[in-house]
Amino acid sequence: MKRLILFVVTDGAHARLLEQRSKSESLYQVQNLTHTHESTHEHGTDKPGRVFERSFTAHHAYEPKTDWHDRQKEVFIKKVSNLIINMHEEKHYDKIFLMCPPKIMGILRACLNPYLDTLPLNKKICIVEVNKDLTNHTLKEIEEHISSQEFNSSSSKWS
Repeated sequence: MKRLILFVVTDGAHARLLEQRSKSESLYQVQNLTHTHESTHEHGTDKPGRVFERSFTAHHAYEPKTDWHDRQKEVFIKKVSNLIINMHEEKHYDKIFLMCPPKIMGILRACLNPYLDTLPLNKKICIVEVNKDLTNHTLKEIEEHISSQEFNSSSSKWS
C-alpha cells in the first residue's frame, strides 16, 4: 500500500511543498510559493506619537508596537497553512513533515491545530516537526536530511 507524505519546507518568505508516494520513490515538488515583504516605509510615514510627562520636561516617542516584517511572515504562513489544509482535504496525506525555523513552526502550529482538532480519530494524521530552515537546500539535500539519523533525533511528533 502506497502512503502519500507531504513535506512542507518553509521560512517566512518561501515555501516548498513536496510529496513522496513511498520511501523508495524520490521527492517531487508540488508547489513553490514566495512572498515579498513590504518595506516598513510602505506601511506609513507618520512619526510615532509622543509622550509628554507632567512632572518632568522630558518628551519621548512611543515605540511602534507592530513589527511589520513579523506581521508579513504571519500572513504568509497563514496562507501556507490554508494551502496545506486544502491539499490534505483533497489527497488525505498519511503523514506531514513540517520543516521550518522554530518561530515559524509556532505560527504554523497555531494555524493548523484548529483544523487537526476537528479531524475524526480514524482520519488523524501524523505531523512531524523539524526545526531547521531547509528552504535553500536542493531536493537531494532535503532527502538526505529526512533519511539521516540527525533528522530522527531532532524531530517531534504531534497530531
